[in-house]
Amino acid sequence: MADLAAGGKPLAILLGLTFLIIVVQNGIGVGGAILFDFPMQAGVMFGSAALIGGHGTAIAWAPEIAQSSGLRSASELGVAVATVGLIVAALVGG
Repeated sequence: MADLAAGGKPLAILLGLTFLIIVVQNGIGVGGAILFDFPMQAGVMFGSAALIGGHGTAIAWAPEIAQSSGLRSASELGVAVATVGLIVAALVGG
């Protein structure tokens, strides 16, 4: 907690922006899931689990998403979205 307090205003701004990006990514993810005729619960795989969390987080959450939505290919979806996210980030950042 002391390190968080030492970060001050810049860290608070960064934390707020990160939370905002997570919410926006999940909103877009739910929209993508609906657009591509996936269960709405799969939207987290189109969003922050894969894009912010990466491959490991997508694979870790896949059983929960598969159980709640009936989407048996949740892990494949998460890995695919995370891979596309890495490629786009490399192209934009490069």
